[in-house]
Amino acid sequence: MAEKEESRFIDGELVKPMAVEIGRSLHKNICKKGYTSHKFVGTTLLSMYGKCKALDKTEALFNSISRPDIVLWRAMLSAFVEGGQGKKALQLYKHMQEKEMVRDRSTYCIAFQACGMLAEIEEVYMDTEGKSSKSIALEIGNSLIADVQTSPFASDLLVNISMLNMLSKCGTIVDAEKVFCKLSQRDTVAWTTMLSAY
Repeated sequence: MAEKEESRFIDGELVKPMAVEIGRSLHKNICKKGYTSHKFVGTTLLSMYGKCKALDKTEALFNSISRPDIVLWRAMLSAFVEGGQGKKALQLYKHMQEKEMVRDRSTYCIAFQACGMLAEIEEVYMDTEGKSSKSIALEIGNSLIADVQTSPFASDLLVNISMLNMLSKCGTIVDAEKVFCKLSQRDTVAWTTMLSAY
């Protein structure tokens, strides 16, 4: 339902009001029945609020979970990316690193996607150095690449395609070519991503 409903601004947040209302009702019933401590239920609720673009509710729910596992962290990262909040997704990823959470293939792909989103913002951030969003995204992306290099996913095709896509959005075609050339196998997605980069 959330995919079909148009988003609207309510209280400064872009949400899908009818889907959120139904979701809130389901959430209340879940609370009454005492199922909120189940990880699967928590993940499903996070995903539902994320798809409804109700990021405040998604974040509040995530913060209320005492010991989120990798699945919950990934659901929260996805919610931020789906909601167009690449910067928040990257902040959450950094928090994962600080907590020494094990990252998986999907986590890296989502983080690279968030970097790509940040690179596509046309504005210049008003930091002390006056850096553009692309240069900030590239710095973060290079840090992510270093993180991936020390992980078991350094040669994973999907992770490398996500990396390639991020590098192309940051405007570093030469680095994207290097990633593409190192791929041990190249499927249609890899070729299409490289063509899109050009």
